[in-house]
Amino acid sequence: LDSEGHKALVQACRETNGSCKPFSINGSLPLVKWMQKQGYDLQLCGFGLMSVYHGVNEYCTLADMQKAYEVILRIVCLLESVSA
Repeated sequence: LDSEGHKALVQACRETNGSCKPFSINGSLPLVKWMQKQGYDLQLCGFGLMSVYHGVNEYCTLADMQKAYEVILRIVCLLESVSA
């Protein structure tokens, strides 16, 4: 949780949404663990609706995707300034 990627993700969510409440859903993603062991700063995030997550008719709203774009853009800007 001390990685530059995680810090940028939390900061971008706070700036875009006003707050950030990181959480984890149990699951097994072997490729993710493998990439982390290889040294990649890997963060996973989703911007859809938890109420329909992996449901038969899973969907998202355009407003949520607009917020997602803003968060991702901010993450890129934050990480670009760290690497410069």
